[in-house]
Amino acid sequence: SLTQAITAASNEFLLFTDADCLPASSHWISAMMYKMTANKHTEIVLGYGPVIKKTGWVNTFARFETVLTAIQYISYASSGIPYMGVGRNLMYRKSLFEK
Repeated sequence: SLTQAITAASNEFLLFTDADCLPASSHWISAMMYKMTANKHTEIVLGYGPVIKKTGWVNTFARFETVLTAIQYISYASSGIPYMGVGRNLMYRKSLFEK
């Protein structure tokens, strides 16, 4: 279904989040677009999607795992070796997907 939606999209920039996520601010889209368009060679913008702090061990572990995973994928991407992104805060060019 995601492939069909991307194929049907009429714009070059594709911005993704999950149905159960809320933007951290009303400037989320603008911030992601700024990062995408600041350099004409940018094809992917990786965002961080934190888990909201709640009580309980499971939430504590989920927040820890989220931070650890973000450190890994953002560090690798910054080093020129991208290997993943989290779909709840991700932007890329349609042309990149089509490649």
